[in-house]
Amino acid sequence: MQLTTHLRSLPISQILLVCYGLFFLGYFFVPKSFESDHYKLYYIIITIITIPLIPQAFRLVNRDNLFFLCLFYISYMLASVTWSDAFFEEPTPWRGVYDHLKHGAQLLIFILGTRVLMQTRPRQYEQMRHILFFAAGLAGMLTMLYWYSAHSFPDTRVVGFSLTENPNDLAFVYGAVCTWGFAFFISKQGLVSRLPYLVVLTALVLLIFLTQSRGALVAITCATGVFGLRRQGIKGILLVVAMLGSVMVTVVLIEPRIADEMIARGDSTRIALWSDIIKETLHRPLMGSGYLSNAVIEIGTHRLNAHSAYFATFRDGGLVGLTLLIGMLTLACKRAYGIGNQTGDYTWLAALVFAMVFLITAGDRLIDRPKEVWFAFWLPIAMIIALSSGPSPATQRENVA
Repeated sequence: MQLTTHLRSLPISQILLVCYGLFFLGYFFVPKSFESDHYKLYYIIITIITIPLIPQAFRLVNRDNLFFLCLFYISYMLASVTWSDAFFEEPTPWRGVYDHLKHGAQLLIFILGTRVLMQTRPRQYEQMRHILFFAAGLAGMLTMLYWYSAHSFPDTRVVGFSLTENPNDLAFVYGAVCTWGFAFFISKQGLVSRLPYLVVLTALVLLIFLTQSRGALVAITCATGVFGLRRQGIKGILLVVAMLGSVMVTVVLIEPRIADEMIARGDSTRIALWSDIIKETLHRPLMGSGYLSNAVIEIGTHRLNAHSAYFATFRDGGLVGLTLLIGMLTLACKRAYGIGNQTGDYTWLAALVFAMVFLITAGDRLIDRPKEVWFAFWLPIAMIIALSSGPSPATQRENVA
């Protein structure tokens, strides 16, 4: 009873911040068997809390070109259900239409909720990210212990015990957190302050390496290079690069078969998959096959999705959808670069570069349930909108203080 009374006395944005923190923690600690409960946390609790804040959020972004470009991209891709072949079949798959519309609406609420939190609780939001970083480090260590206690090393790719069971999805989520860690590490001064971040970063990089996700390793390398734009942090960047390299080299020297496994997998499946997508989409190159089209392609005995968010967008939205996506990402990168120049913090440019590079060879539809793509792709975009769509009064007050 006292707890309920206390919660009612809290500002709504504080409750929303706590719910966001629990939602993000779910990517690392919620077992796959409870996946539907993780979705319900967002669909029911966070949505209900955020809805009263939507008018305020729209006032904050009413002149933000990046937000409206995101809105246009999401609306266009959702509208594509109406030119999907399945839409004209009998009976019309209204459940599929409803699901896609629901995912798009929830995604917009997520972006708007992030904008409100950065307006009202910027300092607490940053503290939450630090907590999430160390929590992810703990989850990463537990994941490696859990997996290799029951599976041979290095013949198997690490698969998580949480929602991220697929090795590539696992690398996607943990790689996104790594970009935060790089920024935290570089911003600290002195060995004592940096050491905890270095330990966690080492564990996370090792985990990503053991997933044998080549796309994630390339994306992490590209994201690390972004921090070279921060001139005053060049020593920290060199230390991070040395750490990344030493972890990978050490593991390969200890067990060369890991590198052999990554090389042996090749890319023949992806090339055949993308060729099929291009051939299919050339029949409707301008607007694509729509969001109700079959997202699964059979290659031999395998049933695969697009393995590329860009090819998936081209498949479903055609050249129009792909152009909107590239335009949205270009503007987001430009904004993130501007934020970095103003504040010296290139976290969200690095996070977005990581996601953009990773999604070249992984992923499928970007408008989906609250899965890994929300955390690793849409969160950086939401943060860039939040940090660039006008000065935050709350932030100004903290700076003055």
